[in-house]
Amino acid sequence: MSCPQLAGGGAVSIVCRGECIMKKAGWANGIVILAALTGLLLTTVGETVANAAKSAHIGTVAAVRGDASATNTAGEAHKLKVGSQLFIGDVIRTAARGRVRIALLDETVIALGRNAELVLSDFEYAPADKRGKVITEVRQGAFRVIGGAIANMTAAKFETKTPVGTIGIRGTDYVAVASADSLRVVLMDP
Repeated sequence: MSCPQLAGGGAVSIVCRGECIMKKAGWANGIVILAALTGLLLTTVGETVANAAKSAHIGTVAAVRGDASATNTAGEAHKLKVGSQLFIGDVIRTAARGRVRIALLDETVIALGRNAELVLSDFEYAPADKRGKVITEVRQGAFRVIGGAIANMTAAKFETKTPVGTIGIRGTDYVAVASADSLRVVLMDP
């Protein structure tokens, strides 16, 4: 499809997916259109990069026993199996006879016991810049966290939030049980 003719000739037109979206006469308007397209392209590329970063996997399921599932940010649930990829915002749940161990990209290991629920709230890993962030939320259940590379970085943020408090210990290994009204933590490092 083409755009309708404008009087005076020298018109610049933009057709997108068969639709005429802009038509201007004169070379100066062509520059305006080019600037508008450049802005649109940069906005689209920026959104694509941001969405790609949000949708990039941050870890995988290393082991699973019994029933365990992940629900993504769109509300879609799937059963976990060894090798399942995990993403920021995923909610990991284990059933009454379920257990799961996940490995994040920085080699942090998180194990969940029965009837547990974990949210992978945030994750950033830039080893070249010695920057990183692991933020999780355990809503209930028994869990163990063995810090990986991010937990040992001095500028890193490494937190496990629970209903009653936040655990923020770098470079360590701990076991905890969280419920709506209590938190018990045992440090495993000497």
